[in-house]
Amino acid sequence: MEREIEEVRECFKSGKTREASWRKEQLKGLYKFITEREDDIYRALKHDLGKHPVESYRDEVGTVTKDINAALDNLANWMSGKKVKIIGVNIIKNL
Repeated sequence: MEREIEEVRECFKSGKTREASWRKEQLKGLYKFITEREDDIYRALKHDLGKHPVESYRDEVGTVTKDINAALDNLANWMSGKKVKIIGVNIIKNL
């Protein structure tokens, strides 16, 4: 496990995770994995939580695939260098 963690750290330090192309490939890979293993995910959710496949799609698979597609559609905009105004952020100190 330590070796894998170090590999991930080295990948991050290399700077390649900043590239839009790398991020897109990661999102596409996750989407492909989920869609290829969809039946296995349904079986696991049925076994572990007693979820019906329709419920599993609604709450798990469908939600994640929708979020992946939204990330792919918006990645360039999210990565743009434009400044945004933050409104209504309150920081609570010394809780």
